[in-house]
Amino acid sequence: MARYIDNNNLEGGDPIAYLGTSIIAKDAGVTGRFLDKPWFAVDVPRFGARTCHIVTPGAHGPVTQDIPAGVTYAAFSAITGEGATLASEILFSSSTDCGRTWSPAVRISRRQDQINQGASIAIDPGTGDVYVAWRRFSVSAPTTATPSWWRGRQRSDGSSTNRARRTGFRAVGGSAGSSSGSSSTGGRSGPSKRST
Repeated sequence: MARYIDNNNLEGGDPIAYLGTSIIAKDAGVTGRFLDKPWFAVDVPRFGARTCHIVTPGAHGPVTQDIPAGVTYAAFSAITGEGATLASEILFSSSTDCGRTWSPAVRISRRQDQINQGASIAIDPGTGDVYVAWRRFSVSAPTTATPSWWRGRQRSDGSSTNRARRTGFRAVGGSAGSSSGSSSTGGRSGPSKRST
């Protein structure tokens, strides 16, 4: 992930400064994984958030900024195989230091679902709960996709909670999708606000 900051210090010219690149996940070529389709979201700084001390070169000396760090989230597909052995899972990682370092990527898609792609992230502005949604494809009918989602929360100390996982939900408003509720969500459509 490439990181930049807007120093907001030039009337004419480019105030954007490059901070560096961080590796979120990599494959050494041993497993043949292809990491694809990343999605990022940044939460607002919450109680107990870290502060990022950022120094960039400026025309008249270094430009220093101390900014509160909202947690940064990343979700992406890890694809292996081809044809009948094609598989992809959704991986998730987070950063509490403005994207400088990242937690080890963890699988949030279900192991029994062979093809998962197209993750996107939303953050509840009131609670900080993180929702990751993606499409789950059937191996027998690859043109048919079922929506799936995962919910978690990153604490200010860097730890996280795995709150709920659900597949096949009905979209709010009654649009296409199928399946029943789960015990962790009380059978309601869409993401649950109730803790598990």
